Amino acid sequence: NVIHGHADLLSDSADEVDGDPNLVADKTEEALSRIETSRVIADTLVGDPDLEPVDLVPVTSELAARVGNTFGAVVETDLPESAVVTANDGIRSVVDNLLENAAEHNDADEPRIEVQVTAAAETVALTVTDNGPGIPDDRKESVFEPTENGSGGLSLVYTLVTGYGGDVRVEDADSRGARFVVELPRGESEPELREVG
Repeated sequence: NVIHGHADLLSDSADEVDGDPNLVADKTEEALSRIETSRVIADTLVGDPDLEPVDLVPVTSELAARVGNTFGAVVETDLPESAVVTANDGIRSVVDNLLENAAEHNDADEPRIEVQVTAAAETVALTVTDNGPGIPDDRKESVFEPTENGSGGLSLVYTLVTGYGGDVRVEDADSRGARFVVELPRGESEPELREVG
């Protein structure tokens, strides 16, 4: 918070300093956002989640743009105006880990990621498709297991999603790559629905 505050002060006098104070502000904002989700993730991991309606669309839109900028990948989104799920702040880690996984392990000359959110009567589906090397059939189940060095990103995704009462699976993409599909219980819209961010 101190760093973020000073970055705001620097941005007011940008002509007098070297570098980009807005970059400092953006990165500290990103760090604060990740830190703030730690408690709810821990609560979900120990089986005591405080669930609420969360609009998945603004979360997905924000993180898709961030991953596209960070990894230099083309990220295409197909999002409805709103898609409310039953979750908590940890949903950011679900979306973030799936997008970063799709970008980080993509060996294509032109990495592409397609992100789609669709709402059904009782569920909302988040689909992340990449044009990377894909995942062999014999690893499709184990990819969600913890790694030797601790809980990997996809293991965290699985734990959070199942903690929300949802399901996650990986499939082959239509041509090349992998497709991760997350299905979450649909949440009820409320007058003051909070957007996680």
